[in-house]
Amino acid sequence: MNKLEIVPFYGDSIQALRTPEGKIMVGVRAVCDALGVQVGSQLRRLKQVKWARVSQMNTRDAGGSIQELSMIDYESVPYWLAGIKVGKVTPEARVKLEQYQLEVKQVLADHFLTASPANEDFDPTDEMSVTLHNMLRQRTAMLALQRVQAEQEIHIREAQRIGQEAAELAIEANEKVDSVAADLYGDTDYVAIVGYCRSKGTGIARAIAAKVGKVLTNYCKAHEIQINSAHNEVWGYVHTYPTKVLDLWWDGTIKVHNVLIQNDRIVDLNTQYIHPITKAKYYA
Repeated sequence: MNKLEIVPFYGDSIQALRTPEGKIMVGVRAVCDALGVQVGSQLRRLKQVKWARVSQMNTRDAGGSIQELSMIDYESVPYWLAGIKVGKVTPEARVKLEQYQLEVKQVLADHFLTASPANEDFDPTDEMSVTLHNMLRQRTAMLALQRVQAEQEIHIREAQRIGQEAAELAIEANEKVDSVAADLYGDTDYVAIVGYCRSKGTGIARAIAAKVGKVLTNYCKAHEIQINSAHNEVWGYVHTYPTKVLDLWWDGTIKVHNVLIQNDRIVDLNTQYIHPITKAKYYA
């Protein structure tokens, strides 16, 4: 006959036992009563899932009474409790539900698997013993919470470090682009689109630069204006245009579909993306 034991948990009395095979089983009804949920509906739900190991077991309590109880393997308890929605319990029981979800498995393991004088000396009928036991559990839970918070702080600091490194890499990359843009500027009469935008103190996405380049190329060909080219290690050969033509685009005389110059910023109307201001203006 399996001997039923009472495991205290934040003022509740959890019915549990350890079988001769070493399995820890938990009474379903006592947990349901503590949380204020219907035992019948919970048992029906548990019987529908494969992971829930629920059995009808004959038990003997401390007074010698024999009763048949629905018991669930304690390994399944966290999965069961995680499936109980907060909205299904009363506001008063919500904190208790979280305590059960987070701590009850460890409490059961401590009770049955950890040999300690505290467990042997615990008397569930003695008020002082129950109080001291609950204080110990709360202290253990607080230490566990502090450990989690410390780990989170470490993760936050690591994320901040990575973010700082990313920002530094972005600045370095921007400086390289600035340098490339200066190379693309060419002479004072002809300039690449990227270099021209840098001279205005703004960046420009490569796709937008290509779109602008097609419009400017067509404009120059239509007006028999010469187009030159410049070589760069990053982009290879790119077209350069007379600064006067680029000025016409910048002041809105030459229009590019879905690309707008607003307050000296390039706006992609497709994505509503506003290209960022660069650190310094070249050839201003």
